[in-house]
Parts: sequence; structure tokens; C-alpha cells
Amino acid sequence: MSVDVLLFWGRVAFLVGLYCFLAFVVLALTRDLRSRSASEDEAAPGELVVIDPAGTGYRPNDAFPLRGETLLGRAPDNTIALMDDTVSGHHGRLLYRRGSWQVEDLKSTNGITLNGRKVERARVEYGDIVGFGSVTVKLVK
Repeated sequence: MSVDVLLFWGRVAFLVGLYCFLAFVVLALTRDLRSRSASEDEAAPGELVVIDPAGTGYRPNDAFPLRGETLLGRAPDNTIALMDDTVSGHHGRLLYRRGSWQVEDLKSTNGITLNGRKVERARVEYGDIVGFGSVTVKLVK
């Protein structure tokens, strides 16, 4: 084999190794960013305290810790299951983003109220009363 052929294959091997290294770095950074966002979601400050449990079987003052995205509804796959006939399967969602809470109606039948006013999407402050059908809860720190 000539020296030119050896140099060519050496360059190809170097480039393949370089691309593999770069792919590894990108993969490691992506995993790190995903794990950080997941831990931020889990560490969302606050909880929901039951004010009026309606037919859910909960008692007043029962509390539920919140995640960065908390789904509420009658279906068992929700973060917080509210087993009441006035609550839809996937009724609403509480989101914690950039230091504040938002509530969002997920096209429920009976809607969501915030301090007695019907809303589709709204910012929620600590101390606000949120209604999911007949069930009312309070956002506390």
C-alpha cells in the first residue's frame, strides 16, 4: 500500500471518530437538559387543598402536592383523580412555568372556575379558589 492510501484512510478514521465524539456530547447534553426540566417539574411549589369535595370521597382540608404539570379529572390516569359526576375524565391542568401557576380547561363539560368566575385559561395565585365541576380546591404554598 502506498503512503497516500494510508493517509486517506487515516483521515477517514479521524473524521469518523470526531463525529462519534460530537454525537456523544450532544446526546449527553440532551439527557442532562431533560433530567433538569423533569426535576423542575417535580419540584413545583405548592399544593391543592380541598375546600368542597362534592362526591369525590375526599374530606375538606385534604391536600395534594403539585408537579410542574398536574392533570385533574375523573380518569384514573390523572395526577389527581376527582371522582365526581360533575368532573370530566380529563377536566383541567395546572401548569407551573417561569415562577407562576396557570390553570387550563381541557374542554371539560362543566368548566373551570377561578374565584367564582368561569375561565378557560388563567393565571392562578396562592390563595385562589379553583373549581373543577362541583369540586373546589385552594392553591396554597
